[in-house]
Amino acid sequence: MASLSSTGLFLATAASVGNVGFDVAAKRALGGNSFLHTTLRIRALVALLLTVVLAGLWFHTSTRSSLSLFRLGFYGLAHEGILPVLLLSTGLVTAAILLYYRSLQVAPLSVTAPLFGLTPVFLLAAGFLIFRQIPTLRLVAGVVCILFGSILAHWTPSRRSFTAACSHFLREKGIAPMLGACVLLSITNLLDRWLVLRLDVLSYAWLYVVLCALFTWVLVLVVRPAPLLAQSPRGWIALAGFIDTIVLLLHFASLQYVDAVVTIAIKRSGMLLSVIAGAYFFQERNGRQRLAAAFVVMMGVLTMYFDLSSWGLALVFGAGAASAVTAFLAARPKHEPETVPDAVLRPSLP
Repeated sequence: MASLSSTGLFLATAASVGNVGFDVAAKRALGGNSFLHTTLRIRALVALLLTVVLAGLWFHTSTRSSLSLFRLGFYGLAHEGILPVLLLSTGLVTAAILLYYRSLQVAPLSVTAPLFGLTPVFLLAAGFLIFRQIPTLRLVAGVVCILFGSILAHWTPSRRSFTAACSHFLREKGIAPMLGACVLLSITNLLDRWLVLRLDVLSYAWLYVVLCALFTWVLVLVVRPAPLLAQSPRGWIALAGFIDTIVLLLHFASLQYVDAVVTIAIKRSGMLLSVIAGAYFFQERNGRQRLAAAFVVMMGVLTMYFDLSSWGLALVFGAGAASAVTAFLAARPKHEPETVPDAVLRPSLP
């Protein structure tokens, strides 16, 4: 069990680091380009790469017999009740991906990355509304840390009240689609775990990406967006598709070794690297403030997902408080346009 846990932790960590590389490549590919067409190209490339992998495995008899897709076929998947859940999950994931890509396109990477920490908040809210699960004090404390860190990343000294900061946060570009993506991902995370335990990693990954690409293609046919630019960033599209393929395989493989909450917590830790990548690759402003705020969000995620001892909670909240102070000190007021005195605008009469 120790080796299995170590394997799962390694796979989840590798997926978290790879996801940062995908964010950078996808933002480059989406910048100034057709949103739906670029999304379709990335999803189609991922589906093509996994199809090539499965086609190669078909020629190995032992591997072919171990893959659920080859052993059961589509009729077997439908008969065991897997296909309906798979269609629901991939439909929701496709919508979440579109919202996530849109947020990447219009908002700084250092803004979108910390918002991934809100996924467990929505998951907790869904549990209360649907199953009437009463959250513990530890979970409530984690939610407060996550919400506080998310608002803190957008706070400036010119915001005189917490209400004004929240209002500005919700109106900022890319926030609304990212919140929608978090809501959908909080649902699909539960479905992913159920499906992975009934299918092998490769079978589920192939079905997942093919159905997502198919749903996106249908949406492109319905919406008929503007075509890609003549000089579309094909290299970045190819890199994003390749990295996404590797990340998906690593993520689904980790779910077979460790619990989903551990995998998601490790994946969310990549938000810190994403904030750094946003400052380095895209010269995004307020990097120190957003990194400190993302650390506050990360402390909330750790509090929610892990049953820490009293000393552990003290260390986590102490680190969160220090990060919050750092974010407050690093926040800079937005420079207002300088006003020119009337005497300068109206030259004095002779």
